[in-house]
Amino acid sequence: SVARSGTRYWKYVNLSQYDNWSDFIRQRRPTKEEILFFEETGQTSFYDAQYSQNAYLVFGSESKGLPLEIIQHMPDRVFALPMKNSKVKSLNLSNAATAAIYQAMKFHW
Repeated sequence: SVARSGTRYWKYVNLSQYDNWSDFIRQRRPTKEEILFFEETGQTSFYDAQYSQNAYLVFGSESKGLPLEIIQHMPDRVFALPMKNSKVKSLNLSNAATAAIYQAMKFHW
């Protein structure tokens, strides 16, 4: 669980929770360019994404991915992590998130 993973570090984390996607959009008001969806069906490599300083990296569940009703209106904002072997479907969620976060950080570190 998230709570167990970094108990010594929570005092350094600014964590926000939202009831649903609409609640997130209403409260944060991100621009389209600030939203980056990560999904194995993305047509653009995460290497080609433009990561703004205020980017929101959005990942779905490991078993179901992101809901179509969220990503269907922004197909140009859906990115994938390239896989060297086409027989390997994808990385697990924590590895994909780590790779994407470090990719974004290299532009703003």
